[in-house]
Amino acid sequence: MKESDTKARLATLALAALALGLRLLYLFQSAESPFFDTPVVDARSYTEYARQLAAGSWAGRPMPFWQAPFYPYFLGILFSLFEENYYLPRLLQALAGTATCLVILQLGRKAFSPKVGWLAALGAALYGPLLYFEGELLPTSWAVLIDAVLLLVLLWAGPQGRFFPWLIAGLVLGLGALIVPNVLLFAPVAIWWSRRFRTDSAPGWGRLVGAFALGLLLTIGPVTLRNRLVGEEWTLISFNVGINFYLGNNPDYDHTVTIRPGEGWRELVDLPEHEAGITQPGAGSRYFLGKSWDYMKTSPGDFLTLLLRKTYLFWQGAEIPRNLDPYFATQYSSLLRLLLWEYGLAFPFGLVSALALLGATWLMIRSNDRSPATDLILLFTLTYMLSVVLFFITGRYRLPAVPCLLILAAYGACTLATLRQRPLYLSAGALVLLLVATNSNAQTPNNRLVAFQHYSLAAAYESKGMETNALQHYRSAVESRPDHGRALLGLASMYGMGQRYNDAATTWQQYLHYYPEQDNVRLQLADLLSMLGKHPEALKDYHKVLSSQPDRALLHSRLGRTYTATGEFDQAEAHLLRAIDLDPDSTLAYYPLAQLYERREQSERAEQTYQQLLVHRRDHLAGLCHLADLLLRRGAEDRAAGHLKQALDLDPDNLHALRSTGKLEANQGQYKKAIQRFQRILKLNPQDLQARRSLAHLLLKTGQRERADAEYELYQQLERQRRMKQQTIEKTQDLADELQRQFRK
Repeated sequence: MKESDTKARLATLALAALALGLRLLYLFQSAESPFFDTPVVDARSYTEYARQLAAGSWAGRPMPFWQAPFYPYFLGILFSLFEENYYLPRLLQALAGTATCLVILQLGRKAFSPKVGWLAALGAALYGPLLYFEGELLPTSWAVLIDAVLLLVLLWAGPQGRFFPWLIAGLVLGLGALIVPNVLLFAPVAIWWSRRFRTDSAPGWGRLVGAFALGLLLTIGPVTLRNRLVGEEWTLISFNVGINFYLGNNPDYDHTVTIRPGEGWRELVDLPEHEAGITQPGAGSRYFLGKSWDYMKTSPGDFLTLLLRKTYLFWQGAEIPRNLDPYFATQYSSLLRLLLWEYGLAFPFGLVSALALLGATWLMIRSNDRSPATDLILLFTLTYMLSVVLFFITGRYRLPAVPCLLILAAYGACTLATLRQRPLYLSAGALVLLLVATNSNAQTPNNRLVAFQHYSLAAAYESKGMETNALQHYRSAVESRPDHGRALLGLASMYGMGQRYNDAATTWQQYLHYYPEQDNVRLQLADLLSMLGKHPEALKDYHKVLSSQPDRALLHSRLGRTYTATGEFDQAEAHLLRAIDLDPDSTLAYYPLAQLYERREQSERAEQTYQQLLVHRRDHLAGLCHLADLLLRRGAEDRAAGHLKQALDLDPDNLHALRSTGKLEANQGQYKKAIQRFQRILKLNPQDLQARRSLAHLLLKTGQRERADAEYELYQQLERQRRMKQQTIEKTQDLADELQRQFRK
C-alpha cells in the first residue's frame, strides 16, 4: 500500500471520528432537553404511528399514508426489536450523519478536487443544523444521506452505460422519495443529465432510462398499491402533498405557513369536508391543490412575487423553524451554541449560502471547471431548491440541498483563495454583497412560533409532572399569543389542579372570548362558577349553552341546582322537571329535585322523588341517606333503618350513613352502639365537629363525665380553629379580589 493511500485512509478515519464524536457529544447534551423523550408535532405523529406498527399492525392505518412511510416504519422496526427507545434512532442518525460527511468528501473529490472534497466534508462535520436534525425524531437526516448517495450513484452509473447501475440509481431515488417525496422532481432532471453519456456506440440509452424507471417503480409502486388496497384511493406516496402545497401557495401565506397544531390547524384540515363535503383523504388533497391552482390563475402577479420571495427565503441564513426552533435547542448544548447562532451573521447557512452562490457563479463563468459531476451538483441544487420553493421554506426542508451547497461553497472558497489583484477584489466585494443579502433577515420572532414553542415546552413539562415549569410556559405562550386556545386550556387546567379556581375561571373566560362557540368549555366554566358560589355568572353561561342545546337534560339539571342555590325555587323546579322529562331514566335531576322539595318543606314530594331516584339507582348513597333522614324526621324509624343498613352495606365507612345511624340508635336508647358509631366517624375524620359534639353528649348521658368534658373541650378548640381558618380565608380572598381590581385598573 502506498504511503499516500495510507495517509488518505487515516485522514478519512480522522474525519469520521471527528464527525461521529461531535454527534455523540451533541446527543449526550441534548438529552437534557424536555423534548428528548417527549416528541411533539411531526415527531409525535411519527412515534405514535411507529408504536401502532410495532404492535403488529404493519399494514398501517386503513387509509393512504398521511406522511411518507419510511420514517414511521424505521421507528416501528426499532420499537418492535428494542421496545420504545428514543435514544437508539438518534444514535443511528448520528451514524447516518457521519456517513453523509464521507459521501460529501467523495462527491467533492469527483466533482472538483480533493481539496474541495475535504473542505466540504469538514464543513458537514461541523454543520450545526445537521447535528440538530440528526438529534430529532424526524426523517431529515436520512433524506440528506440518501440524496447525497443518489448523486454518488449517478456519477458511478452515468459512464457505465449498463442496466444494473441505473437500476440501483432508480432504487436509491425511490427510497429517497419514501423519505421526503419532493426529491421525485429530480427524476426527469437526472434522465436529462444522463443524455450527456448517450453516444452512437451506446444505442441502449432508452434501456437505461427504463432501468432507472424500474428502480423507481420497485420502491414506490408497492406503497402506491398499498394505498389503493388499504385506503381505497390511488395515492402515489402520501396525501399531505395537497395541504402542504396550499400552505405555501395562497393569498395569506404569512398566516398559513405559521399555523401549528390546535384550532387553526384543525379548521384547515377540515376545509375539504366543510366547504365541499369531501371526506376521502386523497380527494381532500386534490381539493387543496385546486384551491392553490385557483389562486395561481386569478392572481398570477401575486403568485410570481411569492415565488420570488420564497426563493430569497431559501438562500437566507436563518434557520426558519417548522415544528420547533433549532436555536432553542442551543440552550441545552454548548456544542450547538458554537455551531449554530445569529449575531449579524446567521451561522452557518448565512456563510455557506453566500459562498455557494459565489462558487456557482464562478462555475458558470469558468467553463474549464465544468464536468458532468459539477453539472449534476448544480442541477440537483437548483431542482431541490425549486421543489422547496414550490411549497414553503423552512430550514428543515432545505437541508437535503446542503451537501451540494457545501461542495459549491468549498469550491467558491478555494477559487477565491487562488485569485490575485483585481479578480480577487471583485470576488471579495461580490462575497460581501452576498453575505449582506443572505444575512439581512433579522426579524422580530413570530408570535405564533414563540407561543407554540412555549406551549410545547409546557406540555412536555406537564407530562413529566413538573407543574411549576409547565405553568410558567403556559403563561408565556398566552402572553405571546393571547388567543392560543390549547395554551389557555392547559393553563386553566394547571390552575384547577393547583386549586386556583378563580384564575382557572378567568382563563376559561379569556378562551371563550376568542372561541365563544366552544360549549363544552363554557359548561365547565359554568360548573366552576357555580362551585365558587358565583351563581348569577354561572346562570348566564348555562343559558348561553342552553340556547344552542335546548334539549340537553344535563343543562337543565345544572340550571336546577344553581337556581336552587340562589333561592329561585320555581325556576329550579321547572328545569329539574324538564331534565326528567327529557331523560326519564337519568338520575341527574331526581336527587337535586328531592333536595329542593326538602328545602321547600314538601316532605311527601321529597320522599316520592327519593324513591324514584332509588328505583333507577339502588346504590345511590346520598339518596339513601337523605331519604333515611327524612323518614327519621317523620318518625318512620323502621323504614329509615332499612335504608341506612343498605347504605352501610354499600360503604361501611360512609360518614353520612354512620352519623344518621348513630342518631337513630341514640333515639332508640342504644347508647353503646351510638357511641361506637360516632367513635368510628372520628377515627375516619377527627375534624368532624358534629360527630364529636354528639359523642360528648352521649358520654355525658351514660355517666362518663370526664370523657364527655374532654370531648367537649376538644370540640370547642376545633370550632375556634375552624372559625379562625374561615376568617383567614375570607380576608385572603378579599385581598386577592382587591389586588385583581387594582390590576384591572
